[in-house]
Amino acid sequence: MSFDEEKETELIMERIRLGMELAKKRKSLKRTLSDIGDAMGVSANYISEIERGLKVPSDKIIRQLADFYGYAEAELFTKFGKIPLLTRETLEENPSFNELIDEIGKRKDLSDDKKEEIIEELLKFTKKLIKKADEEG
Repeated sequence: MSFDEEKETELIMERIRLGMELAKKRKSLKRTLSDIGDAMGVSANYISEIERGLKVPSDKIIRQLADFYGYAEAELFTKFGKIPLLTRETLEENPSFNELIDEIGKRKDLSDDKKEEIIEELLKFTKKLIKKADEEG
């Protein structure tokens, strides 16, 4: 099995696990497929296909599912193998983020571990700046 096939299989298995998790949560809330579908403006069959891992929902539906089931939006997007919508919106609104990603990504001479270390340091620094901005009001 090639790397791409393994990755695809992994994504399918994750979708199935996630679907089962969503079905379990729905049942614990004593809600039917129709209840969820009606609330989200889609058919019960579509929700069933998501729960069985047969469909990857649209961004709009992932956002609604996250809200309904109490997931962090980014977590649910990631579990569906998609880049979180907020991340994409932020990248579109802030070209400097794209430049930062390009700067790190294009450095083929850096190991994945070194890239991860750089990203972790940037994240720590960013959190400090945000905390300082919050304190300053």
